Amino acid sequence: MPEQTIQQALTLTPGDDGVLSADLHGDFSNGRLNAPPETGFPFGGLIAALCAASMQTGLSIAAPLRSLSVQYMTPARFGQPIRFTPRLLRGGRSASSARSTSPRRTGRLRTA
Repeated sequence: MPEQTIQQALTLTPGDDGVLSADLHGDFSNGRLNAPPETGFPFGGLIAALCAASMQTGLSIAAPLRSLSVQYMTPARFGQPIRFTPRLLRGGRSASSARSTSPRRTGRLRTA
């Protein structure tokens, strides 16, 4: 399989009900160098960037990002799409507050 570029990794695909998804390959793994990449997990910074992009894209927020807080409740896994559901909490002319959750099959949530 060819290596995945950062542009491909940061691509969000719109789905049903405002859900955006990304497909990450093992090229962005934090696993050991001598182990298969899929044994690790995607880099947290990449997940945070996807989360921020899901809120800006999914909610059409034009203002620049000034602050981001991310809580990782469970690690993302390779081989399954990472899904983001953005929601606007509060919006105004100069600032917006948004939230993006990523439901897992286990029922747990990742939130930013």
